[in-house]
Amino acid sequence: MFQFNATQCATISNLGAEIEIDGSRTTLVLPSGHQVRVTAVATTEDSNGFHWATGETYGYNFPQGVNGYQTKTAFLVFEDSGPLGWLPLIGAPVEGATDAERFALAAIASLEAAAQNVDDDDDDDDDDDEPRSLWDDESDLYDFGIDVPAFVTFEGSPGGIFSPSPYDVATIIQGGCASGAWMPAVTYHTALRNMTENGDEILQYIEDSDGALPDVTGQSWGNMACTYVSTAVEIWACRVASELHNNHGFREE
Repeated sequence: MFQFNATQCATISNLGAEIEIDGSRTTLVLPSGHQVRVTAVATTEDSNGFHWATGETYGYNFPQGVNGYQTKTAFLVFEDSGPLGWLPLIGAPVEGATDAERFALAAIASLEAAAQNVDDDDDDDDDDDEPRSLWDDESDLYDFGIDVPAFVTFEGSPGGIFSPSPYDVATIIQGGCASGAWMPAVTYHTALRNMTENGDEILQYIEDSDGALPDVTGQSWGNMACTYVSTAVEIWACRVASELHNNHGFREE
C-alpha cells in the first residue's frame, strides 16, 4: 500500500479530497468526483530477469514502466480519472525527488488542477445571467438540443461543418455561405451531391420559410445547386440564432 507523507496529506486535506484505502489500492477523491489512485501490484521475475505485474488489468514489462515505479516486491501503478476512464498518471522528473515522491507530486498536481477547474466553472456560473455572444461560443449545437439538418452537416469536403457551433452560425449570418463560412454550399460538386442526397428536404425547407424558391432562371445545374443549398443553410442559421437568443441566453447579433 502506498502512503503519502504528512505534508502531502495536509495538501490533500486542504483540497477537500478524501483518502480511501482498499487493500493494495489508495484512492484520492475530490468532492467534484475527480480521482487519482495508486495500486500496488505484485510482480514476478521471469527467466530473462524481467518483472511482470500480475492481475487482471496489468501486463506491464518492468523495471521501465510508463506510469509507475517498481519497489522490491511490487510495482506501483498511478492512474488519473477522466472522461475516457482511468488513464496513466505520468510523474514528471523532479530534481532531488525519489520515484515515489515524483508520482505523489504528480497525483497532487492533478487534484489541484481538477479543483481549479471546478472553481473556474463556478466563476463562469456567476456570469450566466449575462447575455452571451455567438462569436464567443464554439460548443456543439447538439448540446443545446438544437436540430441540425442533414444538409447542414453534409460531409461534402474537408471544409464542411460536421458539428456546427454558435460561432459557425454567426459567421454564416454575417457573410453568407459565399464568404467562406460554409464552402460546401458554394462549391459545385459538393452542392450537387448535397442536392442529390437531401434535395427534397432543402427545397421544402426554403418553401416553408420564404413561401417560394429562389429564381434560378438561366443558371447552370451547379449554380442552381449552390443557390438552393446556400439559401437553405442561411435560413437555418438565422433560425438557430433566434432560438439561441430566445431560449439559451445569447444576445442578438
